[in-house]
Amino acid sequence: METTDLLNSIDLLLDKRLNQFEKKLETAKTKQEEREFYLIKQKREKTGFIYCVKYIDPQTKKILPTKFSTGTNDKVKAFDFARLNKTAFIEAYFQKNNAELSILENYYTEGSKMLADEVRETKRSLTDKTRKIYHSFIKNRIVPFLKDRGIRYLTQIDTPTMKALKVYLNSTGMKPQSINNQIQGLKMCFRQLIGLKIMTDASIIENLSVNGGSIEKQEVGVYPIPELKGVFDKQWNNQSYRLLDMIIYFIDLRNNEIARIQLNDFEKVNGVMFLNVRGTKTENAPRLAPVSNYLYKEVLNYVKGNSIPKDTPIFPKTYNDFFRKAYKEMGRVLGYTEPQLTEKNITFYSGRHTYKSILALGYDKVSLPVNFQELFMGHTLKGNNQTSSIEKNYKHLNRKSVGDVIYSQMGRIAIDILEHYYL
Repeated sequence: METTDLLNSIDLLLDKRLNQFEKKLETAKTKQEEREFYLIKQKREKTGFIYCVKYIDPQTKKILPTKFSTGTNDKVKAFDFARLNKTAFIEAYFQKNNAELSILENYYTEGSKMLADEVRETKRSLTDKTRKIYHSFIKNRIVPFLKDRGIRYLTQIDTPTMKALKVYLNSTGMKPQSINNQIQGLKMCFRQLIGLKIMTDASIIENLSVNGGSIEKQEVGVYPIPELKGVFDKQWNNQSYRLLDMIIYFIDLRNNEIARIQLNDFEKVNGVMFLNVRGTKTENAPRLAPVSNYLYKEVLNYVKGNSIPKDTPIFPKTYNDFFRKAYKEMGRVLGYTEPQLTEKNITFYSGRHTYKSILALGYDKVSLPVNFQELFMGHTLKGNNQTSSIEKNYKHLNRKSVGDVIYSQMGRIAIDILEHYYL
């Protein structure tokens, strides 16, 4: 009997421990799911209280101000109800309380009542030409950017979105002065929408402020360099996007420079391939960028396969969505989801930052002098009557001053470093 009693006691103890473990597991699961919503008690005369649910906006991670009744004071049933109806309730909230992006997109259209009211109230001068520029900027730059980040309503626009917008605008190839001028139209639009209570977060206007003649930049994210090894030899769904990504990672071009590339722009210097870069920031900064033979062969195949004449741009239809889809395709090839790219702030512009990092990094005993790193990246800048420190140090440095032999040798070193990390 003593042995039987002992075994029974052990069985009871094990059952108790198992039940405790299962409860802890269920509690942990519940807490994990409750991060998407919260249950709160609302007083009721008949039942004493009832559970209501407040949801968290999946985009902004902020608690929505509206609460929804679950119709029960049973916590388990309330939890299940909240979980099953989450999507429907959140959608209903936005449809009822939020203005769609079409209001922003149509703000500067001809005959816009909101714009007419704002001009009359503020007494600001707005020519029809400026109105059209603002409208094009918002329609073709701002709205696609917001949609790309999963934003559907104006109240979802917040400070992190505006910081990411600055990075995006700097990556489009637009001149800083042009960005600064056009961003004023967006700020005026936001002020009016906030005044009308259509938007509520006034801080977003402050985060569009312009400092020192250019838009304040947020750090651009990049892929870990080891992950880039062999990326261009993997399976890509679109060869145009593949070549576009190869160009920015191998040559470090601005968007407007990519749009001007022709096959005639490639030339050999002492056996090393270079690209005569069109559309540099100043006419006084001619740029001859080294090109990997691996990349050049891909360009030749692309031009031949698409029957593109030698004196015609290789990418005749470059637009914002083209660059955006290109970096997303690269992210897919590397195993990144779109939310992960957004979280890490990886964009098409990330290719330029990676190029700079790799040239500075070198490998083994192979390194490229800093002055040639800057030269190949086209960092000879002038603006507002001020000469940059780079140009002061290296304005004498170019193909003519150093000669073809040294210039081609430096180009070969740059290509070796890039191929070491990419191929």
